[in-house]
Amino acid sequence: MVFPYPVRVMGQLVELDCPGTTPGVARSACPRKRRRSIETGTPIVPYAVAVRVWEEACAWLGVELPRYWITRLAVRANVIYRHNPRFRQLMRRSGTAGRDWLWAFTRHWLAGLIWRHSRELHARLPAGYNVGQPLPARNHSPSH
Repeated sequence: MVFPYPVRVMGQLVELDCPGTTPGVARSACPRKRRRSIETGTPIVPYAVAVRVWEEACAWLGVELPRYWITRLAVRANVIYRHNPRFRQLMRRSGTAGRDWLWAFTRHWLAGLIWRHSRELHARLPAGYNVGQPLPARNHSPSH
């Protein structure tokens, strides 16, 4: 069986249709596919951003959102990075600008997931969250 995409074997990505994975065949015979990801092109880690955005939304809403959404958000960031030159340009901005853009996009994408999952939960989010604005700080009064 030939797999047209890399598969994970013992923790390593292997292209099974590549002659370089066959014993006795030089690895240089493998065609090199350049896979762009945010992690390889910048110091930004989309999964870490997705975790924090998910955690802050869970805390704000007082519910645990589906955990698999974290992976969906991180994968979405990398897919868009791979295919969209303007998005890549934003992620590569100097200083913390790229990271800040990713936080905004991740909030926007999470707002969309929440809207599709539960309109009731979505209605509890501030309107600015839909366009990537951070959640406002909650005023917690002392309980004395």
